[in-house]
Amino acid sequence: MEEICRVCLNRSEIMVNIYQGTQEFGISIAKMISESTGLIVKKGDSLPELICLSCREDVQNSFDIRKTYEKSHYFFCQLKKKVKSQEQALTDDSDTGDLELPFKCPHCPKRCRLKCNLTKHIRLHSDERPYKCDQCQKSFKDSSALHRHIRIHTGERPFKCPECPQSFSYSGSLRDHMLGHSGERPHKCPHCSTSFRWQKLLTIHLRSHTGERPFKCSQCSKAFSARSTLQNHMRTHTGEQPYECPQCQRSFSIKQRLRLHMKTHED
Repeated sequence: MEEICRVCLNRSEIMVNIYQGTQEFGISIAKMISESTGLIVKKGDSLPELICLSCREDVQNSFDIRKTYEKSHYFFCQLKKKVKSQEQALTDDSDTGDLELPFKCPHCPKRCRLKCNLTKHIRLHSDERPYKCDQCQKSFKDSSALHRHIRIHTGERPFKCPECPQSFSYSGSLRDHMLGHSGERPHKCPHCSTSFRWQKLLTIHLRSHTGERPFKCSQCSKAFSARSTLQNHMRTHTGEQPYECPQCQRSFSIKQRLRLHMKTHED
């Protein structure tokens, strides 16, 4: 069979086999196509076994939407129960809470023990950023955020890994890095068995259950669950190809295509 994409029937410089490897949900692209379309996709059926990267993304999005639809009802039912439970707890604790946290935000239910903490919190509701960097145009809502930012200019990396030579500007970056040494995956999805090293990856994954796609393309109607996916997509509009092959003149819009291309130099 001629090497064309099974979905769009076009030729592409980079294509992948639909039967090899697994995707985010632990199944092959062929299985995703079958479940999304209701058609039988079977190895050896005399049809093309390759798919271009653009169509693969469309297949993954279609499968993602289908799984989201199946799970969203359960998710929102559980969410409603949790919110109701939290509201009841707030009602039960309201009498003592007012005494322990006397400073109340005028814009939301937040209460603080100290007035200075309330002042800092109220800035979240406004555009006020009184702490300005003297090295660039950035400004911040609190002094601690400014101090962390200044390390970008000074190059200070006070948080050192005890397992390797790496050091970091922020304590949170060191914590994330240490998970790479321990193999720990503490951020567990409440709806499936998947777990992650970093909270930000769990946040992105949870959108596969809720269907949330907050990152919207300004040039077309597409939307994405992760900012990085939107950034890759935007290059289809701008034509930008920032990933250059160090061995030839080729460049690519996404890193994955560069990695696939680099394998051609290994032969």
